Amino acid sequence: MVGFFVKSGDIETSREFLPYREPFRDIIVVNLEGKIYSKDLKLILIQYPLEGKYLALPPKQVKINRYRPKELSTGATIAISKDFYKKSEKDKKEFIVNIFLESMELIRKQIKRLGLQVNFDALIADLNACCNLYLAQQKRTISLPPLPTFGDDRPLTIHRLSSIVYSLS
Repeated sequence: MVGFFVKSGDIETSREFLPYREPFRDIIVVNLEGKIYSKDLKLILIQYPLEGKYLALPPKQVKINRYRPKELSTGATIAISKDFYKKSEKDKKEFIVNIFLESMELIRKQIKRLGLQVNFDALIADLNACCNLYLAQQKRTISLPPLPTFGDDRPLTIHRLSSIVYSLS
């Protein structure tokens, strides 16, 4: 029912956000698996654009996407600024939960305005339980492979890759 997507212009920024998004996503996926809240809504996609080297933030922190009747989906875009990484571990987790629940309330208003039949009370109750599990969870370390390099010790980023491809052509 709820999916997540991270949009970033560079690998390093994505790696910094991953330890906060992955456990949150896993708890929601496991706890909502098989539950049906509506025939009118099959997917709520939460997109996280991460401010980094190559991606500037959208002007609003939370933007609700339009409802797609063919896909029976809607979603929200939740911008994550560089200030996120300056917060303490506890504040980072609380920020993710609060901004997520805020976006779900905005989606609830959108769905209600459209007249769709969705059991949002049950969905929000289940999501609140998931959020409480996430906040109580200890920080989980995620093992990531080292960044690939190309002939030197500097990480291979999208920007470097495009420079290498350009120089080879």
